[in-house]
Amino acid sequence: MKKKDLNMGYCGLALGLTGAFNILKYLGGAAQALEVVLLGSALLLLGLFAVEVCKNRENILEAGDKTLSLLPTAFMALANISAHMEMEKVWLLLVGIHLFYGVFFYRWVLFRGAPLVSYYIPLVGIAVNIPAAHHLQMDMLGRFLLVYGGAGYLAITWRLLLYWRRFRESNPLPLMAILCAPLALWIQGGMIYLEVSVLIKVGLFISLLTTLSVYLLLPAILVGSSPTVWAPLTFPTSAAALAHLKGGIFLGSSRLEALGYCEVVLSLGILLLAAGGTLVSILKKQECEEGVI
Repeated sequence: MKKKDLNMGYCGLALGLTGAFNILKYLGGAAQALEVVLLGSALLLLGLFAVEVCKNRENILEAGDKTLSLLPTAFMALANISAHMEMEKVWLLLVGIHLFYGVFFYRWVLFRGAPLVSYYIPLVGIAVNIPAAHHLQMDMLGRFLLVYGGAGYLAITWRLLLYWRRFRESNPLPLMAILCAPLALWIQGGMIYLEVSVLIKVGLFISLLTTLSVYLLLPAILVGSSPTVWAPLTFPTSAAALAHLKGGIFLGSSRLEALGYCEVVLSLGILLLAAGGTLVSILKKQECEEGVI
């Protein structure tokens, strides 16, 4: 039977919207008003994805590797929302689901086909919860997630480098933006639990290189594509921006901090363009369906 792919753009954009919660506090009080808009938009997109899952529930287990590797973006977005609203038990449940899904993914999907950049999400994406674990005083869990995410990053990066030619051929251009996110998430956790600044410096240097490579791809991604295609850009760019901004503060580097602020503004611009365009396209689609009826 032919494999079915769900529309994961809704989850990717919802993750980008919820990921922006953490960078708004660096933009002053006026930016806080955006939280309600971001939260409402993210919940709407996750609701639309839930409807699509219900309609295609019989095909989920037969989904392609790309869909299976992107599915944890829903867990990450919901975890961001629950942590932001201080719903501790819901957050813990979502972290547990993500961990178990990572075990399933490692056993049944990873290393079985062409290497995909989205393989980072099930194994390294869980590092998005490290700051929340620290905030909720669950430091043992936070340290575990740091080690788990770091091990996953090294394993997947090794495979991507080993099969670099196949990796470039098998990954759609917009998904390459995911390269920004995994190391950036690990760096944010590392600044909480690691006292070795050398590791942070090396991580930031590699993160800056991957982020630069993604921004160089921006014109090719944005020109001639629909807003939903931009969804993979939203969370990775905001995660990288926050890591570089915090890294500049952590290391006392005013230049890196200034670069981080520039990235914050740019990533918010990409997020608003993608979110606005996607919501408009959803409304137009709804109007067309009502017109047909």
